[in-house]
Amino acid sequence: MPSPTRRRNTTLAIMTIAPLQGCVFYDIERQLVRANDTLVRVETALEEVQRTNENLVELQSQLRTLDTIDGSLSSVDGSLDKVDGELDRIESSLSALDAHMASLRGTITSIDRAIPFLSVSTPVEAEGEAGEGEAGAGVDSGDGAPGGEDRPEPEASETEDDG
Repeated sequence: MPSPTRRRNTTLAIMTIAPLQGCVFYDIERQLVRANDTLVRVETALEEVQRTNENLVELQSQLRTLDTIDGSLSSVDGSLDKVDGELDRIESSLSALDAHMASLRGTITSIDRAIPFLSVSTPVEAEGEAGEGEAGAGVDSGDGAPGGEDRPEPEASETEDDG
């Protein structure tokens, strides 16, 4: 049997070491819990980074599409500028033609007024001129046909008798 001193020393050592071992285990457990919490936070952050990367890939794809569209719109803009220039030239040509036609209409009207039996204007032109006065209602053109409607053509025998 062990001596009492030895027993006492062994008991004293066990009593001293026992609480220390519990403290070491408790300390290790606390560090493992902290490490686990840190790993959970790192895992959450990595998941967010993964989602962000997926969003960035999608945005890059959309940016490439927008660049393609932008190039197409630039070419369309150039084409529209050309069309706009053409339309400006057409508008000036139409304005000149409109002025010429108004002058010609004025000349025909003057001829009709100066020589009423010649009737150079067509019934549509006569109606348009009558319409300027009182909307063409009941205006007498002077030859018996109201509003310039279908004037009878002079026959060849009538024109020879005049002279």
